[in-house]
Amino acid sequence: DFAFATPRPALSLELALDGSARAESVARFAVEYAEKKAEWSSRGLLLTVRVKGAPPGALAGFLSDRAIAVRCELSADGPPSPSELVPCARALVRVGPGAREPKAWVALLAARGVGSVLFVPAARDAAGARRFVAFYEAALARLLDNWEAGPNDEWAQSLLGGRAGERPGVDLLETLAYAPDGGVFSSEDGLALAEAGDATFALGAASKLRFEEFASAPLARLIAAGLWREVQPLCGDCAYRLLCTVPPSTHQAEQGSPWGRLPDSPRCIVHMGVLDALFSVWDREKCLPALEKWGVDIARYSC
Repeated sequence: DFAFATPRPALSLELALDGSARAESVARFAVEYAEKKAEWSSRGLLLTVRVKGAPPGALAGFLSDRAIAVRCELSADGPPSPSELVPCARALVRVGPGAREPKAWVALLAARGVGSVLFVPAARDAAGARRFVAFYEAALARLLDNWEAGPNDEWAQSLLGGRAGERPGVDLLETLAYAPDGGVFSSEDGLALAEAGDATFALGAASKLRFEEFASAPLARLIAAGLWREVQPLCGDCAYRLLCTVPPSTHQAEQGSPWGRLPDSPRCIVHMGVLDALFSVWDREKCLPALEKWGVDIARYSC
């Protein structure tokens, strides 16, 4: 009910299942209720269910009948295992320190009919960020080689596709996260911080919050200050400043400050590495159709 109180004409809701015995019944109720709310309010709705591994058989059929997208969450901390992945619309792959064979991971995703993939770093340090960039560069090369039949790259879609709502790094402005007890947080990182004892990014209880009150909330001012690039000299002068936004909650999780320390910020390393990898293929004419398929408006970046 709180999510549908937003004035926006369309919503994107992702239900993350925790694997408990109650998850299936809760997911069924949430899906049916969200669909009814969207119908009653004449609101556009993009609904996704995120699962670790495969959804229970009965739930998989339920979601398929309603054309609800399934997002599989996987851990890449070694070579790919075919048993870990079932056919799904999207995949979220957390790249750990032991991850290897990125091209084999992409091949497995393509074989399972995955429509799009987002590789993200599992580590929260600079060394882990650099390992992730190397993994992503190799994975991107394989995605480009098989762009017609393989998955879309969600980094290209979010950072270059002009989809601000999907851009990784918009605490509160575009994203909210909900805890099972009804607590509302500025992002999933904000929720994870609260679970670890840091409630900086808690907004309150969904039953008591009002969207029109957010603008005057102390947390909103903190987030606005954290996102204001001009107060960060290195960020203000960065060539990628218009394409990159690091959420204050991510800085807080990685470096203990909503502003971060940019020279050694793990997320800055990731974003700059991903953008470098994407722009390194920009002058290869054969890669442009792939970028367009992934939602990038090539003309927008033409000189």
